[in-house]
Amino acid sequence: MNQDRTSLLNEHVTNMAAVERHILEALDFQAESEEMARYPEALRVVEEARLVLQRHVGALEAYAESTAEGDLLDAAKEALTGALGFAAGVYDRLRQRDQVSRMVRDDFTALNLATISYHMLHTTALGVRNEQLADLTIRHLKELTPIVVELSRVVCRVVARELAEQGDAVDPTVAEEAVRRTHEAWQGENVQAAATSGGGRQGRASRSASTSGGARKGSAARQGGAAKKASGKGAGSKGGSKGGAAKKGGAKKGGAAKKGGASKGGAKKGAAKSRR
Repeated sequence: MNQDRTSLLNEHVTNMAAVERHILEALDFQAESEEMARYPEALRVVEEARLVLQRHVGALEAYAESTAEGDLLDAAKEALTGALGFAAGVYDRLRQRDQVSRMVRDDFTALNLATISYHMLHTTALGVRNEQLADLTIRHLKELTPIVVELSRVVCRVVARELAEQGDAVDPTVAEEAVRRTHEAWQGENVQAAATSGGGRQGRASRSASTSGGARKGSAARQGGAAKKASGKGAGSKGGSKGGAAKKGGAKKGGAAKKGGASKGGAKKGAAKSRR
């Protein structure tokens, strides 16, 4: 790998380590708070996140220091005053003493910042063909995503409990109902549609246009067929009318002929009587 690529990756890896270190320090603060201690389920997830982030920071630092330009500390200082401004803001919120539901919400926000940052770093590693870093980043991402999902469950249960403790009449089953309903938004067709993004929308639009076009063609064909049938029926009716007229004409002629014959026969009979 050339020097420019090494420098680029070192900067990104250092930024990633700084993001997770920020979050880790905030989680350390939360884990020792009296508020969090009253919610064992939330505390358990926070403790799990701390262990994962500790491993991540150590692995990222080891990678950065193993590169040709592994000046981790200097790069971290620059990152914390620039690209990590948002992470610093999250860190400040995480350290505030607040309701546990808000702590969990902010943990969710912070860890999502970490996950999307891993998306970016993994893509960069693939782009410069660094398989070592690509493998490291995807492994870290897979360790974070279950924690994020679990926090989304825990927050529903914590909110329901806080409402009950505040004296609000809360159905005790509302927490699990909330978990079930909110997680439906992350599963099935809803997530698949988002995963296919533009391609999925274009495919659906194409299918819709095709279906619509087919429907219009089918409708036009049916209308054309109906017009032909109507035309055929009209022609048949006209033909029938002509045939009927011809029959009537023939009948009239036949009747006239018979009447004429009868008249002639009567005249002959009259002549014979006169001669007699």
